[in-house]
Amino acid sequence: PVDRHMHMATTKTEKLYFDAHFERGDYILFGSETKGIDEQVLLEHPDRCITIPMGGEGRSLNLGVSVGIVTYEALRQNYEGFEKISIANTLKEYL
Repeated sequence: PVDRHMHMATTKTEKLYFDAHFERGDYILFGSETKGIDEQVLLEHPDRCITIPMGGEGRSLNLGVSVGIVTYEALRQNYEGFEKISIANTLKEYL
């Protein structure tokens, strides 16, 4: 069952993974690389869907890479030492 602790990673949403609020006890569902998560489930729970922004011509990232990216953000939001790391702070250093 889909509940408030579930996040579903998909290419079929506009909500960016770093705009999601992750809490301890949350879990993230990733579908297979070829089929993704059942579209009916995504349509029934659009508020639980998150995506990684993609530029250019690529369709999507490798599943393992996607898991690493989203999991790191969930850790960053919830564990001491990670909170100072953010996309905004990183961009400030390089721009």
